[in-house]
Amino acid sequence: MDILTLLAVILPSLLGTGAMVWVVRSFVTKESESARMQLSKEIETFKHKMTLKNREITLPIRIQAYERMTLFCSRIELGGLIQRIEHIPSKTKDLKGLIIGTIEEEFAHNVTQQMYMSEELWNAILLAKFEAISIVKMVANEVGEEQDSLELLKGLGLQTDKQAQVGYIQAQSSIKREVSMLF
Repeated sequence: MDILTLLAVILPSLLGTGAMVWVVRSFVTKESESARMQLSKEIETFKHKMTLKNREITLPIRIQAYERMTLFCSRIELGGLIQRIEHIPSKTKDLKGLIIGTIEEEFAHNVTQQMYMSEELWNAILLAKFEAISIVKMVANEVGEEQDSLELLKGLGLQTDKQAQVGYIQAQSSIKREVSMLF
């Protein structure tokens, strides 16, 4: 058997095998890409369905959190807060402690609501809380801690008449703005 005969037998076999490898490789690559794209589509569909389900579940909870923080803000508005105090202590320092304690207690009942709102909104609510406490402390220092608590009440009334609680107003506005983005 000479070389030409050997080449005549091997060369077509090699070409056939090479063509077959190329066809199989192309098919596998194409099928692999197709399967990858199908899987990617299925993952996206699943994510979309989960996002919708998540919203369906969390939307009522988020709305309730916004409602609770709206109520919190209205309860730390000093004019309304003072009117809700049933028994007013006789000394300014005691009334100051009662008002600040009420604000802190209201806040403690609502601290977990931050999970359902943006950080910017939560910070606006914190500022409203700190502003209310600061106003009470400032007016109490101005009238004197040992003075009659009626002096603190008058001072707080004058202060809120003179300058609105900006933090309270901004927090309420921020809540409304964030809720409007839900719909």
